[in-house]
Amino acid sequence: LLNDPMFVEAARGLAERTMAEAKGEEERLASAFRHVLQRDPTVKEKGILSSLLDSQRSNFRETPEEAKAFLSLGQQALPEEVDLVELAAWTTVTRAMLNLHEFVTRS
Repeated sequence: LLNDPMFVEAARGLAERTMAEAKGEEERLASAFRHVLQRDPTVKEKGILSSLLDSQRSNFRETPEEAKAFLSLGQQALPEEVDLVELAAWTTVTRAMLNLHEFVTRS
C-alpha cells in the first residue's frame, strides 16, 4: 500500500486537511493521528513521526522537484497556495500513518 498512487493521494488529502485545520507541528501530528487511528499518539509515536517529518522536510528542501513529482501522483490537482516542500513532508508522515498495521487491520 505504501507506494500505491491511491494511498499517496489519500495521504496528501489528509496532509492538506491537517495543515489547514491545525496549527503547529504537535497539534498537526495529534490531529492527523486521531483522524487515522481514532486515538492520541503515544509519546514514542509522536517522537518517531516528528523525526520522520524533520527528515522529510530536509530531504524535500534539498530536492524540491522531487516534492512536486511526489505530490503529482494521482488525479487531484496540486494546491496553489501551499508550500509544496511542507506538504510533501506532511504527506509522507500521513502516508506512514495510513500504512500502520493498526490502521490496515482494524478490528
